[in-house]
Amino acid sequence: MSDEISLSGEKAFRLLEAQSFPSDNKFGAVFYDKEGTGITIIGFKGGYILTGQKKYSNTVFLKNTELELVFPTSNQELQDIVDSTKSNFDILLEAAENRKEAVYNKLATMGYPLDLCKASLEEKEFIIGVLTRKSSPSKYDRTKIFDVAKDPQVDLKIMRWYVSFFSKWLQDIEWKNFPEPEGRMHLAYLYRHTADYLRVLKVTNVTEFGQQRFPCASGMLAVLCTIRAATLLDVYELHWDPELLKVARKTIGKAWAITKSEHASLVYKRLEKFERELESQEYVKKVNEAYKDWASYI
Repeated sequence: MSDEISLSGEKAFRLLEAQSFPSDNKFGAVFYDKEGTGITIIGFKGGYILTGQKKYSNTVFLKNTELELVFPTSNQELQDIVDSTKSNFDILLEAAENRKEAVYNKLATMGYPLDLCKASLEEKEFIIGVLTRKSSPSKYDRTKIFDVAKDPQVDLKIMRWYVSFFSKWLQDIEWKNFPEPEGRMHLAYLYRHTADYLRVLKVTNVTEFGQQRFPCASGMLAVLCTIRAATLLDVYELHWDPELLKVARKTIGKAWAITKSEHASLVYKRLEKFERELESQEYVKKVNEAYKDWASYI
């Protein structure tokens, strides 16, 4: 096999991010910039393409689709790695004569509620490509899918459809590893907006762990705490237990101490409303108790 392989955009990014792709430039790849100039590659390390002059982040291919990663001479080993980064749908699409029909047929077999879907054809293709890949998608791809899933225009039935994928990905990623903050945030958000409150509380219980057990950037910890506190208030509206308000205040306090975001502010306002209502009810109870023997004073 000696045919040239040229990759750009997400295909180039996925190849460089693949665990099986070697760090040394054993396949003789050349990086072509937007002017079409070929730049010799020394190697690949830590998410970067290393050249004699500078290094380029792998994400550069996502920002500029004019850039290319070219392998002048291919072999079976390289082709196998390239093929491993393809989704089942990539393979299907290469042979499909009707792009739209291929997309809709594949989504239908996956149980996707097509009658409620407002995503573009390109978004549908991306969704299929990610969801049919053999391995768990990258953080970048999961975030893009999450952005589609949490769109305010998305029907709850579709949002529920996504939940099973995010749940499986989180389970796979966390197997033998620390809890993953982004994955838990994605799942917590989807659980809450599909009214699965108990699962939100379960997936966000990591906010009660210390940094050693749950390494997490402060900003993401604030988001998780905000979702958890908001969910505790959701549960309070269904189950009027004053203890829920105490836990919610403690939780949103953690988020507020990190960043005074608009979302945290809204949770605080909602919490204070419930606290005022509860205080008013307690006051009425005390007054009623104090004057329950009013007839004896007449």
